[in-house]
Amino acid sequence: MRYWMLETIHEYASERAAEAPEERAAAERAHTAYFIRFAETAEPRLRSADQLPWMRRVETELDNIRAVLDRARGAGDERAAQRMVFAVCWFWWLRNYRSEALRRVDQVLALGPEPGREDDPRYWPYRSLQLMRLFMLGENGGLDRIKAEPGGLAPVQRLIRTFDRPGPRSARFPGMLWGVLAFFVDPGLDIRRVMDDTLANVRRFGSPWETAVVLMGRTHLLADLPGGVQEVDAALGELRELCREVGDRWVLAQVSGAVGEAAMARGRFDAAREACEESLRYAREVGAYAEVPVLMARLAELSYRAGDLEGAEKGLAAAVQEAERIHVREAEAFLALLGAMLAISGEDAGRARTAIEAAKTEAGRGTPPPQFAVAVGMVEARIAAREEGGPRAALRSLVPVLRRAVAGGLAPTLLAQVAEAAAPMLLSTGDPAGAVRILAAAEIWRGPYPRSVPEAREAADVTARARAALTPEAYETARATGAVRTPPEVAAGLAALFT
Repeated sequence: MRYWMLETIHEYASERAAEAPEERAAAERAHTAYFIRFAETAEPRLRSADQLPWMRRVETELDNIRAVLDRARGAGDERAAQRMVFAVCWFWWLRNYRSEALRRVDQVLALGPEPGREDDPRYWPYRSLQLMRLFMLGENGGLDRIKAEPGGLAPVQRLIRTFDRPGPRSARFPGMLWGVLAFFVDPGLDIRRVMDDTLANVRRFGSPWETAVVLMGRTHLLADLPGGVQEVDAALGELRELCREVGDRWVLAQVSGAVGEAAMARGRFDAAREACEESLRYAREVGAYAEVPVLMARLAELSYRAGDLEGAEKGLAAAVQEAERIHVREAEAFLALLGAMLAISGEDAGRARTAIEAAKTEAGRGTPPPQFAVAVGMVEARIAAREEGGPRAALRSLVPVLRRAVAGGLAPTLLAQVAEAAAPMLLSTGDPAGAVRILAAAEIWRGPYPRSVPEAREAADVTARARAALTPEAYETARATGAVRTPPEVAAGLAALFT
C-alpha cells in the first residue's frame, strides 16, 4: 500500500518531525536501508524475464531513490550513495534517465578523495564509478570533449588499463564495458583482440546476461571489419540461446535488430522487416525509449533498400516525430544522415545538403563510429556531383573518403558502396572504362552481399551507358581488369586522377 498526502500536510508532518530529531534520524536510516535493499533486489531482476513488473516498481519508487541519494550526499555517506547508484544505474541508462545518471555519478565521486592504492577498500568501487561515468559521457558526447582537452585522455587511458585484466571486476557491469570505451577513446586499438579478451573473461567470471551483452557488442563491432561479417551468423546462434536463458527484452531487441541487419545485408527484405519489427516491439515493451527512433529509422532504411522511396520517407518522418516526442538527441545524427540519403536519391540536392549539415552537427555532440563519417563523406560527394563543381569535384571529394575507409579497415561491403559511388561520376567525366572497372572491383568485394535496389538500379544504368560508349572488347577488358583490383589499388587509382 502507498500513502499520499497534500503538501500542507507534508509541511506539518515535517515540522512535527523536526521536534523529535532522534526519531526522525531513525526513520531516515530505516528509509535509506529499506530502499537500498529494494534497489539491490531489483537490479538483477531488471535484466531478467521478470523485468517488466520490476521496471514499473523502480519507476514508481524513483522519488524515494532520489531522496536516499540526496540524504546520503548531504551526510557524506559515500558507501550508501555508491550502493544505490550501482543498483539503479542500468535502469537509468535503459529508461533514458542518462543525464540524471551522469549527474548522480559525479555527485557520488565528489564525496571522497580519489583512492590511490588497490588495497584501499574504496579503490574498486571508485574506479567502477569512474568507468560508469565514462559510459554515460559517451552517451552525452563527453568523450570527444575529453579528447579535445590537452592531456585529457591520459587519466582515461589509465582507468581503462585498470580494467584491462582478467577477473570478476572486468566481467561484470560496468567493468565489462572497458573494451568498448577503449575503442571509442583510441580508434586505432586492435578492437578484435580487445573484444575477444573481454568475451573470454565474461564467459569465465560473468553471468549469461553479461556474456550476451559483450557478445552482442562484439558482433556489432566486428560486422563492420574485414572478415567480421562471416562471424555474425555463429554469434547470433549463440545469442539466441543466451536470450532464452536470460529473458531480458533489451537483449532480445538487440539480437532481433542484428538479425534484421544481417538479413537486410543479404537482400532478404521480408525477413529483415520481420526481425526489425520484433526488435522495435521488445524495445517498446521494456521502455528502452532512446532506441525506438533508431529502430523506426532502420525500418525506413529497409524500405529504401528495398526500393520503396515513398515508404522510406514516411517511415523516416515517423521516426523523427518519435525522437522529438520523447526528446532523444542520440538518434538525430542517424536520422539526419538517412534523410540526406533519401533526398539525394530523390535528386533533391538542396534538401540533402541541409540534412547532411544537420547530421554533422548532431554527430559533433556525440562519438559516432568511423562508418558514420564515411557515410557522410559519400553522401556529400553525391551532393557535389549535382552542384556547381560537377562530377569531377565530386570525385575529388570522394578520394579521401575511400582512403579513410580503407585505412580504417572497414567492412568490404562499405568499401564497395563508397567505390560504386564513383562509377556514375567517372562516366560523367568521360571515363566509361573507369566506371566499369570500379563496378567490377566492388562486386567482387561484396561477395555474397548484393546491392540494394537503388544501388542495383544505378549500377545497371551505368553499365548500360558504358556498354554503349565502349566496344564489346573494351568493355570486357575493363571488367576483367577491375575484377582483380583491391580496395587500396582502386583508392590509389582515383587519387592519381588529381595528381
